[in-house]
Amino acid sequence: MSGGQTRDQRRASDAWTAIEKIRKQTDRADIVRAAKKLPIRIHTAGLGHAVQFVRAKQRTEALVPLLSRWVLDGKSDDLPKAIREGTADSLRRQTAEALAWLQWFNRFAEAEFRKDLESDEGGAAA
Repeated sequence: MSGGQTRDQRRASDAWTAIEKIRKQTDRADIVRAAKKLPIRIHTAGLGHAVQFVRAKQRTEALVPLLSRWVLDGKSDDLPKAIREGTADSLRRQTAEALAWLQWFNRFAEAEFRKDLESDEGGAAA
């Protein structure tokens, strides 16, 4: 299925698919802002806390299943459950994958939704 692609290429492809999924959502600017802040939240509070924070925000909760499907290899979109039930090793792997995926997602989002973000700069913060 990978067709000889590297893990990073597959990660980029999945992040692009996520961008395509949020393209028509009215709250995409909120989702993009939340994704941009998520790596620092992960570094400061841990993956579980950061994901739960995003889930708690109604306008940004759509980001979690997109991230979860990649991190959990398409087996689930319930990352909080996987974190609760996993091992320390699986949490380290999930954290690394989440951060790597978010790099691609944020690069693509910045390029694709730049105008949305610029026009909303005076608006509500996510």
